[in-house]
Amino acid sequence: MNDLLVICCTRGRPDKAKEMFDSLKETSSCDVVFCIDSDDPAISKYNEWMGENRIIGNGQTTTQLINLAFQSNPEYEFYSVTNDDVVYETPGWDVALKNKGKISYGNDKCQGVNMPTISVIDGDICRAVGWLQMIKLIHLYGDCVWKVIGERLKILYYDKNVIINHKHFLYNHRIEKDSTYAKTNSHDMYVTDGHAFEIWVRDEMINDCNKIKEILCHR
Repeated sequence: MNDLLVICCTRGRPDKAKEMFDSLKETSSCDVVFCIDSDDPAISKYNEWMGENRIIGNGQTTTQLINLAFQSNPEYEFYSVTNDDVVYETPGWDVALKNKGKISYGNDKCQGVNMPTISVIDGDICRAVGWLQMIKLIHLYGDCVWKVIGERLKILYYDKNVIINHKHFLYNHRIEKDSTYAKTNSHDMYVTDGHAFEIWVRDEMINDCNKIKEILCHR
């Protein structure tokens, strides 16, 4: 077992997910868990290469699947949530981003320093709050949550030399907005998860930050 677990939810994109997986294995040493839906029309294509490192969902949200994968694998020193539209370009990115007590991220070619789109998080930080993606979200704003925590606790670390290319339609007009994007990046999804994020900031953020601070100060 490696010390970093990467979790990826994917639907309807076996070729993209395979590209991501190949790039990850070529540039790092980590374990991977895929979360796929039992009703995915492309499930047979995933079966051709995915193997047993997966969780089959039955109607759960992206957040629920991420946290199920996290809770099913509670012993890792570091965790990372990735996307099936990502290509890892920098060899040794995992070594560069595995920093104890930190939420570390590289340059995703979309947001750069502005957002920890693909981050590597000290497992003790996740265990302190009990989740890898804030539980009231459906799909979006997970990176915003970690950014707020990282900035408040001064544990956010950016490495501009680590390139993790997020090939997202919002930042590249040549990329097709497929049915998965249409669902997960819809106006309604932004409104719903944006509201959940705002409520978390107002009501729970300070308490979660205190939990993390307590663990980091006493280990």
